[in-house]
Amino acid sequence: VMQECIDHGDIQHPDAERASMVVWSMVHGLAALFVRRRMNIFGEDRKKQLMDEAYALFATTLLKAL
Repeated sequence: VMQECIDHGDIQHPDAERASMVVWSMVHGLAALFVRRRMNIFGEDRKKQLMDEAYALFATTLLKAL
């Protein structure tokens, strides 16, 4: 999938394997924080908002900088 994004021009990084590792790390990190209840220091409403905002920031950064 990453190679398709590179071929399509959506991601500028030349190495699909390294770019995939970046994406995998971010998604895994967010999931681990949620599953291990590390986000419970925030209220329920803020927790979802933070997860959504973090993912949106990552997606924007990915498309602009990777």
